[in-house]
Amino acid sequence: MASEQNQQGADLDRAHSRLDQAVARLERALVQGAGTAAAGTSALQAENDRLRDQARAASAGLDATIARLRRLLGE
Repeated sequence: MASEQNQQGADLDRAHSRLDQAVARLERALVQGAGTAAAGTSALQAENDRLRDQARAASAGLDATIARLRRLLGE
């Protein structure tokens, strides 16, 4: 049982790490895309900001879920 919980915890850690990496890649892509657009394109910047906020909210939601699962697993 303990090894199964350890494996689940490790799986959650890997998933969280992959999400963090994906968010970082998304943010870099959004910033690079906005940098190549014509100067003063506020619509692109607004979309960039909206997507960045969504990515951060998803990451925060995953953090909360991981914390809840760890509490349930007794970690």
